[in-house]
Amino acid sequence: MASDRRIRRIERLLDEAEEAVSALEWGVVRDRAQAVLAFEPENVDALDLLSAAERSLGSGSGSSPP
Repeated sequence: MASDRRIRRIERLLDEAEEAVSALEWGVVRDRAQAVLAFEPENVDALDLLSAAERSLGSGSGSSPP
């Protein structure tokens, strides 16, 4: 079981990622999601945020979809 401190850290990182989504700061979203996954590799919220960030960052790189 995760300690209270670890749970609070994960919640704070997820909150920061959600705020970054609203601001369309996809690099921040990616970084916060990866930080959560370092503590909790199966965190579904972080996995969803990371996936969204990677899609958004990929679409801005000039590559065209298949």
